Amino acid sequence: MGFFGREVSMSVATAVWTAIDEVRQVCGDPHAWISVLLPSAANATLLEQQLALTRDLLRVSCTTAARLLSDLGRDHLPEGLAEEPPGWLAATVTVLLRDLGAAGALGPYGATLRQAGWQPSLIQVIRTLENAGADGAMLRACAPAGANPARLEALAALLTGVEAARREASLASPAGC
Repeated sequence: MGFFGREVSMSVATAVWTAIDEVRQVCGDPHAWISVLLPSAANATLLEQQLALTRDLLRVSCTTAARLLSDLGRDHLPEGLAEEPPGWLAATVTVLLRDLGAAGALGPYGATLRQAGWQPSLIQVIRTLENAGADGAMLRACAPAGANPARLEALAALLTGVEAARREASLASPAGC
């Protein structure tokens, strides 16, 4: 394979796991929470995928410096709401894709969206919409002329499902509420 092949990706994952293990050893806590800072959200997503292919991704997050600063800058969570645990959104999207797909709520895109590889993109879109304060109803209401209604409805159904799951679990949204 070429420079960007699987061998390079796996060697990067191995190097990052080695660094994580060393930091945890220095801290004296084999389960210490580790945040890996990367230059972009796309890099963070790709590294998380590569790390997960080699070992269980427990108490490790890959993020950008901007996101970390934003998280640190939050005053506090609203009363009664907890912070979203690592992996919650990915697990929730997996369940929603299965359930909404089976119910036909994802329209003609249901089978495609359940295929491997779509979840990171969907999670990124959901995070972007939530950070902007958008919800499923808003998404449905602001459909531009010429928008594909089935595609918009599939995304709105996912966003609405995440909102409902977040309320049920008493979790704060990325926007802090």
